[in-house]
Amino acid sequence: MRRILTGLVLMLVALPASAQSNRNEGEKGNAISPETIEALTTDYFSRGNAYYDKGLYDQAIADYTKAIEWSPVNADVYFNRGVAYSQERLYDQAIADFTKVIALKPDDANVYNQRAWNYHLKGEDAKGLPDANKAVALAPNDTANIETRAEIYEKLRQRDNAIAD
Repeated sequence: MRRILTGLVLMLVALPASAQSNRNEGEKGNAISPETIEALTTDYFSRGNAYYDKGLYDQAIADYTKAIEWSPVNADVYFNRGVAYSQERLYDQAIADFTKVIALKPDDANVYNQRAWNYHLKGEDAKGLPDANKAVALAPNDTANIETRAEIYEKLRQRDNAIAD
């Protein structure tokens, strides 16, 4: 078991050098296969998730950013980076990432809820209310969406609406 874990750690540590080598080959005109791009995206995304789980948000953000460089239309990577930005209190960056996810997946209630919550944390509840409404409309039984909207209503002094939620 220890050998397997050591091997995995060594693979993850070597990932950035390996990725840079592949990127350089691509810059020299050698084609990088779609499988390699997918593998690099997955590797950076997975390592970013591991960093996030350990509370190492800045390292998670760096790996999510690398994954986005390899696959700029991967909504899951933008979403996770947005959550990591939020943990770092980088609300504008989080909102930008959630906006990108919405462009890629416009019917995902959770993304609208996350963007609404980040507007709330930033103190811009009026900007977050449309997103909170959209999240509740898309997933009316999701208590997280309802709670976010209730918090926003409360900050906007719409207590009757907050109580109703």
